[in-house]
Amino acid sequence: MSSSWEATPKTVHLVEPGGRGGVFQHTVAVAEALAEVGVHVVLHTAQDAELRPAGVTFCPCVHWYRSLPHGLRQPLTAGRYLLRTVPHVLTATDPVTDVLHMQGLFGRFLYLPVLLGARRSRLRTVISPHNTFVRRGGRAASAAFRWSLRAATAIVVFSDDDLARLAALGLDAHRATLTLHLERPDPAATAAWRQRYGSGPIALLAGQVRADKRPDVFIEACRLAGVTPAIVGEALDGEPLVRAAASTTERLVRVDGYLPGGEFAAAVAAADVVVAPYAVGSVSGPLACAADLGVRSVAFAVGGLGENVTVCVDPGRGAAGLADGIRDALRVPAPPPRADAAPVADEHLRIYRSTAAARS
Repeated sequence: MSSSWEATPKTVHLVEPGGRGGVFQHTVAVAEALAEVGVHVVLHTAQDAELRPAGVTFCPCVHWYRSLPHGLRQPLTAGRYLLRTVPHVLTATDPVTDVLHMQGLFGRFLYLPVLLGARRSRLRTVISPHNTFVRRGGRAASAAFRWSLRAATAIVVFSDDDLARLAALGLDAHRATLTLHLERPDPAATAAWRQRYGSGPIALLAGQVRADKRPDVFIEACRLAGVTPAIVGEALDGEPLVRAAASTTERLVRVDGYLPGGEFAAAVAAADVVVAPYAVGSVSGPLACAADLGVRSVAFAVGGLGENVTVCVDPGRGAAGLADGIRDALRVPAPPPRADAAPVADEHLRIYRSTAAARS
């Protein structure tokens, strides 16, 4: 049976429905790295994706209806995805020569039909969930997550903690490098962000402002450390915590809204330290961006967040411990920018080749 599977895929179908944000930026980095070594890559993503990578076949097969109200956007997006995108992706993937790679968890359950359909069609499938836990949805969402992992031929994670977490569920996984496709920030854009932040030192909490990111702890830690807190990202359920904590500090820089890749990179590059005081987590796009750009970073030792940062803090120490971590990080030189992700293509080709043996 093994002779019917081509170890090195002819085409890799990368599926990332969002078209924006950290998971998309990582997917683009993988797509470009594979294309550079001669692999044909098809990127299945949103029709309004924030960029179209060079050398990659761009397939805008996910329609988001973003201009419609929330109550209409969700069912229309989900319906079109299930009725058109899922069948399209499954029929476009050749079970002998291709690999189907799902990036991230789309909605609470929408990623599952792709993986179950792929398994039924005996496609070689890979999933990079990016989180190895479920934030919302209770037992049903947790069960769907476990089913999706078991349906895939291979699982990719980005931290030792995630490897251990999945091993506890009886699942083997491969570890890869979490890198992002981020334009190197324009010096003028970085300078503009620095001016916007004001006089330093500046600590940055970046990305979606969720309650589990503990922005109130971040603000309090900055007050104790004597640094200016900057919070840059879309306001979600953590915004009430920001407003409540704002009265406790003399200065808070708050920039609400989604930033495209180059602008986000400039916002990170202009900070002195990127902070991740999360209550739960696997890996972090802002921390990966900080590593790529050579910016100091501090994180609570939650999930895999503390594995590649300047200073890692015991979450039990709270805001005071986080303040100590920020001070410690600012005492050391900024790290060098991470080299271009040369191992990304090799890592993924090794994983894809392993799926041929697994399906044999």
